[in-house]
Amino acid sequence: MIRLRRKNSHPPLAIFYLVFALLILFSIPEVKAENEYIIHRTYHTARGNVFDGTISADTNFVVALDKQYTIRIWRYQNGALVKTIRTGDHKAISIVMHPTKPLMFTGGLNNTITVWDYKKGSIIKVLTGHDGVVSSLKLSIDGEILVSAGKDNKVLIWNVERFKVLQGISEPSGNVFSVDIHPSNRMIAWASASNEIKIWDTVLKKHIGSHKIHTAKVNKILFMPNGEILGSCADDKKIILWDWKNGKQRSSLSEHKKEVTGISFHPSNTKMISCSDEGEIYLWDLKTNKVESTLKLVEKPVKDCLLSMDGKKVLGVFTNNYLKTWELGDNGFLASLKDHTKAIISLDASKNGKYLASLSADKTVKIWNIASKQALKSYDIGNLEAQQIKISPDSKLFALAGANSEILIKNMTDGSVVATLKGHAGKVNSIDFHPNKNLLISGGADKQIIIWDLNQNKEINKRTAHKGQITRIKFSPSGEYYASASVDRTIKIWTQSDQRLIHTLEKHTRSVRDIDFSNEKDLLASAGDDRNIIIWEYKTGNVKNILSGHDFIVSSVHFSEDGTSLVSASRDKTIRLWDIDSGTFIRTLSGETEQITGSAMTPASTLLAVGTLGNDISILRLPKQLFQKKAKKVDTPVLNTLTGTSGQATPEKPSQSVLTTDIPTVSAISETDIKTEQEELKRDNIFDIKTVQEDRSLETVQKSLNELLEQNNICRDYIKIEQEAKSILKQTLNDQAAFHALMKVFIIKKDLQMIYLMAKLGENALFAENVYNYSTNESVFRFFRRWLGVVFDQSNIEKSNEVTMEYVDCINDISTLRMPQYLLFIDIPVETIQKLLNKKFSIDFTVFEGLQDNSEVFRDRIFALIEAVEDNRNKINITSLRPFLPVKNQSIYGYYFIDLSNVLQWGIQNDLVSFQLRRGKSDWMTFFTDAEKRKTLLLRGGNYYLRVNEKVRQAFIIDKQDQRLTALLK
Repeated sequence: MIRLRRKNSHPPLAIFYLVFALLILFSIPEVKAENEYIIHRTYHTARGNVFDGTISADTNFVVALDKQYTIRIWRYQNGALVKTIRTGDHKAISIVMHPTKPLMFTGGLNNTITVWDYKKGSIIKVLTGHDGVVSSLKLSIDGEILVSAGKDNKVLIWNVERFKVLQGISEPSGNVFSVDIHPSNRMIAWASASNEIKIWDTVLKKHIGSHKIHTAKVNKILFMPNGEILGSCADDKKIILWDWKNGKQRSSLSEHKKEVTGISFHPSNTKMISCSDEGEIYLWDLKTNKVESTLKLVEKPVKDCLLSMDGKKVLGVFTNNYLKTWELGDNGFLASLKDHTKAIISLDASKNGKYLASLSADKTVKIWNIASKQALKSYDIGNLEAQQIKISPDSKLFALAGANSEILIKNMTDGSVVATLKGHAGKVNSIDFHPNKNLLISGGADKQIIIWDLNQNKEINKRTAHKGQITRIKFSPSGEYYASASVDRTIKIWTQSDQRLIHTLEKHTRSVRDIDFSNEKDLLASAGDDRNIIIWEYKTGNVKNILSGHDFIVSSVHFSEDGTSLVSASRDKTIRLWDIDSGTFIRTLSGETEQITGSAMTPASTLLAVGTLGNDISILRLPKQLFQKKAKKVDTPVLNTLTGTSGQATPEKPSQSVLTTDIPTVSAISETDIKTEQEELKRDNIFDIKTVQEDRSLETVQKSLNELLEQNNICRDYIKIEQEAKSILKQTLNDQAAFHALMKVFIIKKDLQMIYLMAKLGENALFAENVYNYSTNESVFRFFRRWLGVVFDQSNIEKSNEVTMEYVDCINDISTLRMPQYLLFIDIPVETIQKLLNKKFSIDFTVFEGLQDNSEVFRDRIFALIEAVEDNRNKINITSLRPFLPVKNQSIYGYYFIDLSNVLQWGIQNDLVSFQLRRGKSDWMTFFTDAEKRKTLLLRGGNYYLRVNEKVRQAFIIDKQDQRLTALLK
């Protein structure tokens, strides 16, 4: 057994993709929501230290300067990387952006300041005057003055318009760590290497104040927006607020436990944020000098932090290869339900919107009044290992799916058992009530679906439906259809009336965890362990959209009432909102402190209950504009009916002006929430579209893959790595780095069969040293030989029935990879590999993926691949393989053991001996023995000839399943 440990086995970082975050205000009577910062996005740089980062004055762009001395610019709204600028010999380490012009200023290791036009990515001017590294820069609020400092005893004040030095000031300590400019532009301040903070009057041209309160290196200084206070933070873990006019300390804040690395003031002068090496970003109330809140999902250490000029956004710059942004807004939080003592397993909301049922690992079920947020009932479920809870459509009963193969139906009022349903052969994972009939459906670990008649409490239909456990089962809103999801990565759509399977939906690459039908459209959403959400047109089986952005398992999905929006909850601790028609990410609703296990939505899409691995349940409001049914566009006849002329219901106390002018329409609402941002993005043409078009040429994709592999974080980046590697292999199969990358990806996916296939194909591919520098040719070659010569060596596991290995996975658990031993006896002939690598072949690798539980299918497809290549089928997919696949249950395979230990072979530089096999009238195929000159091959049934040293040495027939033949040659 082999135990692999990766260098980077930390949990994946949270990566968030957002198109537009509108601060939506909700009005729910007698409930006051808390304002707090919610995660917006993570921006990744190259691997290594991030020197500096900033956000543009208009908040349209986020900028980073990384260890490769490269400037990267992202669009704030959608996270798109729109510009990459390499600073070359300048080696920039500090950066500021002009408040009104498309200009950036960088200070570098070559003692200069470079002025950039970031619209064009070109240099405007190089400013000289420093004799040492320029490590600190600051622009005035109006952009007229630049202050620079570093390691040369100088502080220089520049006129930005003319790029001329206005004043030069000597700093005896020799090093300046931070500079700032007073809002009046008259005073400047800096922190010296002697831990002293000084203020200089640019009119009087002299020092007018200083203090040396800090006892360690000062990391940052900053004037308050009103100019009255100068703030500073240092390695002594303190923040000092200094009344510089009176020369007095106003406050000393010591909440941080480690070095304080950054501070930033809110435009209101009443709030401040601070960050430190401990990995915390605090929001301070400067009226009380108390920490008001802590930003969520912050990792350590934080290098710097700053508020945007409008005070609504926070940028965190982290020491190692990324930045994050947060927004100060309403996250819709209403209440926290706290009666459970252990993790929440399942939640369900009643159809009348009044009740919430919660199932917890503390072995209790609680029934909550949603309006009052109070627990009405608590029922002990004893030793039942319940998997899911569901409330009946009439809200009188609830059902529990149990791991003991039973389903309990209980009374909501007193918790008494109404019925016990027995029929499954293993744990019951999921249940659902029919919306109109007295039926219940269930799916379980036994792969079976059972439909129960609740009038008679007996099963009326039972079938084995999937190849793996059924994880979720659900009726459509009308009850005409139901869907089942499974660990076999598929969703099946069935008709309820005749139990007919109409579609099998296959797109997920890992287990499917949740599904939801849309009320208004023929759509189904599925959430998978592959982190993707797929929107299906379930009556046709077509994919409408794939929503990607979550960074861990997606726990649950819910359509809005009108089917135009979707909310998803994930183990990455976030809740996200999506637009269904465009397939775009709208905003992050909230960030939880614990992994999210499930959620429930009220029928009118007004509230979302969220359960986590903690013992609390959060109640969140959903945006009315996105999740509650839109008002239809009105015309004159509709207005007449609203005023009562047709006898239909009228709005509460409508005024004529409201009816004629203020009734919201669908277009008005969607513009507010989504289309406004899209139009703004169209109008915002600061970057020439041609310069940011994605180039998907082979070399470009190879460089992208190289950059991802350089970062060495497969757990975080494996989805993108897989996309890039497969994109390369679509263009050329002769790229060893792409196979190398996919082997790492399939470790994450626990697919040892695919690792074996990648190793076999990739061993003889070429490593493009002119493109890839994440590793060396020799190192990658050793990687392949280690797998083929150790892990997949036949002699190492001769007494075992399977290949087994352990590795430390992305959440620091020990995971196991397995595949049947007989697959090791499949070898791909030399001629097949040469054709694949030397000619224009393309392979759809999804044909071979995810078959861990279907190893015989994998085996059949590998043999079909060999024959299809021999037949010169250039495109290898399930269609081209079909003619070469054996008829079901009629395939014959046997084992052929060949011993050539006594055979001499000239011209071979190692101990391997080559031999050839021919099946029937097909071409000769070349194989190699192992180092001991032996080989066992799994062969498809047929007549064979063996040739060694150009001589036919044996003829044999494989005509029985698992037949074992031996050839001992001299």
